[in-house]
Amino acid sequence: MWRNGGWLGAVCAMFMAAPAAAADIHVTVYNVPFSVGEIRAGLCQGELGKEGCAGTNVPAVSPATEFVIPNVAPGRYALQVHHDHNGNGHMDFGFLHIPREGYGFSRDARPGFGPPDFEDAAFDVGDEDVFLELSLQHMGGTPREPVE
Repeated sequence: MWRNGGWLGAVCAMFMAAPAAAADIHVTVYNVPFSVGEIRAGLCQGELGKEGCAGTNVPAVSPATEFVIPNVAPGRYALQVHHDHNGNGHMDFGFLHIPREGYGFSRDARPGFGPPDFEDAAFDVGDEDVFLELSLQHMGGTPREPVE
């Protein structure tokens, strides 16, 4: 009945097997005071400042560090970053839980006593690449370069 009609099945299978749209997120982090340590980034789909955000780490480059988070599924996200200049794998805090390392959030959302609300930092990812720029914030001014 359908002689040489196998092509229709092949085309349908190709479209059904196609992955969902994904986009890359291109990030530029400004106000990086020195090229020591790494910029640690967490891509979140919920509350900021918590574990469970998809993370990436890149070498810190002063005055600005650029990186790409590839193949991000469509959705609503927020990005949190910090400059782990001493390489211990986490944000360091001092007296009264004041951050000792630079930090930042997408849309340059400002924290209060803790991270900003998710919606203040949120952005949408569709099927086209997203370009984000944010600046590190430093409590008490820009830090001095760490001594090794």
